[in-house]
Amino acid sequence: MTGSTGGGGTLQIWRMSDSIYRPEDEVLSELEKFKAHILSCSPKS
Repeated sequence: MTGSTGGGGTLQIWRMSDSIYRPEDEVLSELEKFKAHILSCSPKS
């Protein structure tokens, strides 16, 4: 007889963002580029 362990079979792997180790101005510049890209891709109403 085999019983259920009740586990969901889910594995989560987390990775620290490298942005916490990089120079602040470099990270902010990169985030501004992503922001501009996201705003340009969003549908116009």
